[in-house]
Amino acid sequence: MLCNDPRFAEFLRKVHHFPGEPSAFVIGWCRIVSRRELGTDQNAAERFQHLRSEYDAWRGAIPKPAPAN
Repeated sequence: MLCNDPRFAEFLRKVHHFPGEPSAFVIGWCRIVSRRELGTDQNAAERFQHLRSEYDAWRGAIPKPAPAN
């Protein structure tokens, strides 16, 4: 999972100023109780996908995404 990627933790520290556990950030960002909900909650899945795109852009894998609504 993305939360185990050291570069994702670095991204969270540098871009979101979040020094804690990446899984805690994802849970808060997506407004869920468990990461399992990403498979059942459409809104949470969309928020996670935006975060993933932001991370992928930060690491240079894709162009920078449009801002979230």
